[in-house]
Amino acid sequence: MSTSNPKDLTYDADGNLTSGEYTAEGDVIFKTKNLTVDCVDYEVSDGELKMKAQTADSTVSVRAEKTKFLSADAEGKAAGSFTVNAKAVTVKSMDVDKDSLADSALAAGSTMVLLSEKMYAGAKSSDVKSKKVQVVSEEIGAFADNTLEAQQGDGKAVVQLDGGKTSIGGDKTQLYGDTTINAKTEIKDELKAPKATIDHVEAKSSFKSPNIKDGMSAGGGGGGGSLSAKLTVEDAPAEDTSSTEAE
Repeated sequence: MSTSNPKDLTYDADGNLTSGEYTAEGDVIFKTKNLTVDCVDYEVSDGELKMKAQTADSTVSVRAEKTKFLSADAEGKAAGSFTVNAKAVTVKSMDVDKDSLADSALAAGSTMVLLSEKMYAGAKSSDVKSKKVQVVSEEIGAFADNTLEAQQGDGKAVVQLDGGKTSIGGDKTQLYGDTTINAKTEIKDELKAPKATIDHVEAKSSFKSPNIKDGMSAGGGGGGGSLSAKLTVEDAPAEDTSSTEAE
């Protein structure tokens, strides 16, 4: 099926096409309840037509300046579902070689928007999850109006940004490299350090060392408690697996 319009075609003496244009024009409209594009081999078994295999090297290609998939009711409300399922899925904005159509470069000024009331990445349920999720970019920003939280091992280790506060919790918290704290710091348990340089020391109850002793030795602090995670993992909604394939 073609709606292309031939224009200015020329032929050689043997009738072979040598130049001209074919311009796509007009419209092709399908109106039906179910539409199936099928690249499948079938066989007849026990008098019934059954799928034998997905056709080897089969391809469905769509190429247009604008491609839209829309499922909305008469009021404009989003409805229905859209599912893509394959062993390898790629979504990209790339320039391609004009002949081979192989990727050549990232499309300048390209954008991609993923937006939904709830989004799930990396897991469908607690027992169906990705083995690896990798995010790489020159810049990465994560922004949350209320709570931003990273967890490991069902909340065994937590980094939490909530209510203007940053909290880090785990069995052990380790910092490496030069560290600067630009605010008042409160330590609610014992502090150990091989060496400390302090401009001013004030001991409210006691001060003790092997060489200097003033007052009574104080017991250990009460401990700082532990950080509780705020967010929990949710299973993704079940997919609509009903088939639109004609019987």
